[in-house]
Amino acid sequence: MKKLFLVLLIATSIFGQDIIQKGNKYYLSNTLIIKFKEGVQVEQFKSSLSKKVFGNLYFTQLKQIYPATQLQKSSSERNIERIYLAAYNTNEDPVELSKKISKSKFVEYAEPKYIHRVVTFAPNDSLINFQGNLFKINAPQAWDYTKGDSSVIIAIVDTGVDWDHPDLYGNIYKKNDGKILGVDLGGANGIPDDDPREDTAPNNVNSYHGTHVAGIASAVSNNKIGIASIGYNCSLMPVKVSRDDKRDASGYPFIYYGVEGIKWAADNGAKIINCSWGSTSKSQYEQEIINYATAKGCLIVAAAGNDGMLTDFYPASYKNVLSVVWNDINDVKNSKGNYGYNTDVSAPGTFILSTWPQKAPINNLYNSISGSSMASPLVAGLAGLVASKFKNYSALQIGEQIRATCDDVSFLNDPDKKYLIGKGRINALNAVSNPNAISVRATNISFIDKGNGNGLFEKNETINVKIKLTNYLSPVNNLLISLETADSSVSIINSSQSVSISSIQTMQVDSSNVNFSFTILPNSKYNHTVNFMLKFTANNYEDYQWFSVRINPTYETMNANRIELSITSKGALAFNDYPDNTEGVGFKYEGGDNLMFEGAFMYGVSESKVMDAARSLKVQSTDFNMIKPIAVSNEQLYQKSKTIFNDDGAGYNKLGIETKQTAFSFRNEPNDRFIIIEYLLTNKSSIDINNLYAGLFYDWDMPAENPIADTTAYDYNYNFAYAKHKDSKVLNTIVASALILSTNCNFYPIDNAATSGDVRLFDSDEFTDREKWITLSSGIVNKDVGYSDISFVVSGGPFNIKANRFLRLAFVLAADTSYKNLQQSIVQSRKKYLEMISNVEDRNELPTEFVLYQNYPNPFSARGRSAFGGNPTTTIKYSIPAVILRQASLSADSAQDDNVMVSQPDRQAGMSNHDNFVTLKVYDILGREVATLVNEYQKPGNYSVEFRVLSSELSSGVYFYRLTVENPNNPGKVFIQTKKMVIIK
Repeated sequence: MKKLFLVLLIATSIFGQDIIQKGNKYYLSNTLIIKFKEGVQVEQFKSSLSKKVFGNLYFTQLKQIYPATQLQKSSSERNIERIYLAAYNTNEDPVELSKKISKSKFVEYAEPKYIHRVVTFAPNDSLINFQGNLFKINAPQAWDYTKGDSSVIIAIVDTGVDWDHPDLYGNIYKKNDGKILGVDLGGANGIPDDDPREDTAPNNVNSYHGTHVAGIASAVSNNKIGIASIGYNCSLMPVKVSRDDKRDASGYPFIYYGVEGIKWAADNGAKIINCSWGSTSKSQYEQEIINYATAKGCLIVAAAGNDGMLTDFYPASYKNVLSVVWNDINDVKNSKGNYGYNTDVSAPGTFILSTWPQKAPINNLYNSISGSSMASPLVAGLAGLVASKFKNYSALQIGEQIRATCDDVSFLNDPDKKYLIGKGRINALNAVSNPNAISVRATNISFIDKGNGNGLFEKNETINVKIKLTNYLSPVNNLLISLETADSSVSIINSSQSVSISSIQTMQVDSSNVNFSFTILPNSKYNHTVNFMLKFTANNYEDYQWFSVRINPTYETMNANRIELSITSKGALAFNDYPDNTEGVGFKYEGGDNLMFEGAFMYGVSESKVMDAARSLKVQSTDFNMIKPIAVSNEQLYQKSKTIFNDDGAGYNKLGIETKQTAFSFRNEPNDRFIIIEYLLTNKSSIDINNLYAGLFYDWDMPAENPIADTTAYDYNYNFAYAKHKDSKVLNTIVASALILSTNCNFYPIDNAATSGDVRLFDSDEFTDREKWITLSSGIVNKDVGYSDISFVVSGGPFNIKANRFLRLAFVLAADTSYKNLQQSIVQSRKKYLEMISNVEDRNELPTEFVLYQNYPNPFSARGRSAFGGNPTTTIKYSIPAVILRQASLSADSAQDDNVMVSQPDRQAGMSNHDNFVTLKVYDILGREVATLVNEYQKPGNYSVEFRVLSSELSSGVYFYRLTVENPNNPGKVFIQTKKMVIIK
C-alpha cells in the first residue's frame, strides 16, 4: 500500500484535468512538473510568487512525487526526491506558466505533465502468418540455450493486462503469498486502487493493447494451448498506466502515468520494462526517471513509433533506452514505422498473433495486430532471455548484447535508410549463444572551437571532436574508429579521419586519443544540423553510431566590454530561439546572470502595419528575413557586428524596408559600459513611408530567477529609460536604453502581468500588433508600473522615408551599479556615436549619400549644463558624396520639416571629386538667419561643425539648421536639407 501512495498522489492531483494537444505532443491542463533546487523549501518558492506576475494563481496541489521516506537515498534517488507535481487553478497554458516558474531562483526546471499515446495499432482477426515472428528471429533455436528464468521480471507498462488469461496467468509474477504483483495506476476514472491485491490487479475489459503486448513478451509456452512466446518462462508484471475515461480521437486510451509506471516497476523488482507507447514530447522529468530505473538495474525497451517519419520519438529516443523499429516478416521497415538517428534495433511487428482479453467484444483468446507496439515486446522478451543467460550483465550490457548480435537487414531496405533503422533485426539465437559479442559506444562527445573561440561553430572554423569510448561487452583489439558524413557543409580533415586503439577491455572507458577535426565550409548552410557517423571496425566486428552538431547559428555575442549581449540576424536581441532561449547568453553585466528574457527591434506606421522580431502568439514573430547573416569583427579598440534583414516575412503587409544593423562594443573606459546598435532603414519600395516609428522592446528579468520585484521609469533630464530591482541587495545592477540622437524620443513602460489596460503581455493573444504600435507611438508615457515583472519600449518617431532613401537610428544599451555613472554612460554613448558616424563606419570610403545628421546633443543648454554634458556646444555632422546632382527642388515648408531629403545622386552622370559650394546656416522660428557655420568650397567627405551658444546670444526655443550643397559644374542642381534643434536655458 505504501508503494501506491505515490501514484494516488499523482492521480488525485490531475483527476479531471483536460488534455491539450499541440501536434504530436500531449500534456495536461492546469498541471506542472517542478523540480526544486537542492536545499529549497517549498514554502520559500510559494511565498516568492508575486500576484503582479502570477495573478490569482494558487496551487491546489504541490506535492512531492517521490517522498524521501519512500527512497533509499542512493544518488539517483536523492535526485528525484526534489520533483513535485503541481496542480493550479488558472487557465494559463502549462507551457507558458512553466517558463515563468523556471525563472525562479528556487527551481531547477518546470515543465508540463506530458502524456503519451499507445503506438496506434490496427486489429485484424485473421490469424495470418501465425507466429512467423518467432521463427524469423530464431527463437526456437534460442530456447535450446535458455528458456528464461521466472526470477527475471518483464514489466508491461501499458493499458492493463488480462492477467487471468489462460495463456498468461502462469507467467504473471506472484508474491510469496501467491498474490499478483501488479498495479493499476489509472483505474477506471483515473483513481488507482489503494492496494494492488489480486482482486484489484490491472485487469480490465479495455486492456486489449497491454494484453496483446504481454503475450508477445512472455505468454506461457509449451502448455499445449494457444501461443508460445520469446520470453518463455520469464515472469510478467502488469503495470496499468492508462485511464479508461481518457481516450484519443481513435478511441485508444492515453498513457497518463508512463514514467510513474516505469519507476513503480523498477522499485518492485522488474529487470526489463517494455513501453509500447510514446510521442514527440521530450521531458527532463521523464529522462530522470529513466536514468533512475537504469541505475536500479532495469533495461527499458520502447517502440520507435508509427508515424512513418524520420523523427525522435520518446521514450524510445531517450538515453538509456533500447529503441525498436517496426519491420515486416520480410525484414523490410514498415512504411508507417518511424526511423531515425537514435534507433537501435528492428523486429517483426506486422500481423503478430498474441493474447487477447477474454471479455473483449471479439470473442477470441488470441488476435493478430500490427505496429511497433508489437515489435517492442518481442525485443523485451528477448532481453528476458539474455538476462537469464548472462546473469551478471548490467541493464545496458543486456541491451548492447541484443544490439550487437543483430542480423544486418539494411540491404533489404531503402539505401537512404541504411543506418536509420537500427543495427539490424534481432537474432535471438545469436543473442543468447554468443559470449564474445563486441559493443563499443561513444558515451561522451565534446567539441572545441578552434576558430574565434566563442563556442559557436561557424563558417571557415575548425572544430575538434574529443570522444570518450566505453566497451560494454567482450575485449577488442586493434579497434579502428573513423568519422564520416555525407553533408557537404563540412570537410573532415584528412589526417583525422580514423583513429586506432590497440586494446580496450570489457567495461573499460577510453578517452586517451580519440580525437577528430572538421572544417565548416564557406558555402555551408545557416542554422544547420550536421549528422556525423562514427564507424567502429575490428576483427569480425563492425558498428556505427550517430552524433550531430549545429553549425552557423544566426546569432553572435558581443563581449568586448563589461556587457555581454547576444544579437541575431533577424532583429532579435538576447536569444535566437525565443521562447526556448537556449541560443545566446541574453544580457549580462560584469559576468553576472542574464537579465534579459527577450529583446526585439520593431517598427510600424499604424496598428495594422507593424514589423518586428518580438513575441507573437507564443512564438517569435517572423516578419524579418535574413539577407546577410551576422558577422563579428574584432578591432583593437572595439568589436563590431553587422547583419542585414528585410521585412519580406510579413508578406503582403510588409513596408518594403531593408535594415542594416550594426552594433559596437568598445573595450576601454569610458565607453566600456554600453553597447551601441545602429539601424539603417532603407525604403526599397516605390512609395514614400510616412509616420514611421521604430524602436526596441526589452523584457527585463532582474534577476532572471525572481523577476517579480522590478520597476522601470524614464529619466527626463538625460533622456533614457531604465530598469532595476526593488532591492539593491538582491541585485544592484541598473540597465538603461536610449535613442541616441533624435529629439523624437518615446518610452512605454509595461507591467507584464497587467490584467487591464492597453498592453497585456500575459493574456491569451500575448503581444499584438496593436499593442506594439501603442508602445512605439505613444510618446513618453509617465506611468507607474510599480514593482512587477516588467518590460519597456524605447523608440523614435514619427519619421518619413522617401522612396529609395534611408533613415538612420541608433540606440544605446547600458548598465552600471551606480545610477550617476549610468547617466554619464548615456552621455558618453551619445558623444561616442556622434564621433564615430564618420570615423568608424566606413571611415576609409567616400560617402555615397548626402546626409545631414541630427545635431548632438539636442536639446543643448546655452548655460553650459544639459543632460548631454556640461558644454554649451552642439555638433552638426554632414556627408557630401562624390556624385553629381540630378535635380533640385525645395518645398515651401521645408524649414518646418525635420526630414527633408531633396535630390538624388545621378549615378548615370558619372563620379566627380570637384569641390562643392557648401553653406550651413542656422535660423530662428521666424526664418531669420542667426548664424553661418559653413560658407566655402568643400570636397566630398564627412564633416563635423560645432555650434557654440552663449546664454546672452540666443533665447530658448526651436531653431533650424540648413545644409545647402551646389556643384559648380552643374549650376542649379542643389542638395538642401533642413533639421531642427532645441536650445534651452
